Amino acid sequence: MGRRNKQYKENEKKRIRNKKITRVMKENQQTRVGVSILLVNSEYELLIGKRKGSHASGIYAVPGGHVEYGETYAETCSRELEEEIGMSFDEYKPLGFSEDFFPEENKHYTTLYFFVQVEKNINIINMEPDKCEAWEWHHISFLPEVFCDTKNQARKLL
Repeated sequence: MGRRNKQYKENEKKRIRNKKITRVMKENQQTRVGVSILLVNSEYELLIGKRKGSHASGIYAVPGGHVEYGETYAETCSRELEEEIGMSFDEYKPLGFSEDFFPEENKHYTTLYFFVQVEKNINIINMEPDKCEAWEWHHISFLPEVFCDTKNQARKLL
């Protein structure tokens, strides 16, 4: 098989995959951009919370959320952390990204991962008890299922 023919077949597979995904999504659906903030303390523990009341209820997740129109990624990280744990930080180190499809919910996200090194004794407040059962520190070697970590980003990047 020639190089062009092989490339054509690879492109055709991608086109068919994209067409299937598009068919599942509603006409008004768009890819959303979200941030996940990996807060890690000096004991190599990651802050995670158990979601409730919405998408992926009962699953653990790191703090984060959607980028709003006109926000920088740092502004999104700060806003989401203020909303969820009552604090924000000056700097967020970019770590990577993942592309996440949830066809059963008609959702498609590009998730950007950011890292913040924090002190062990910072005061975490659960600002949204209707959305999160509690925030907990878990050692990065012993994490439960983490919803926003579909590609094992935390384990790869930390």
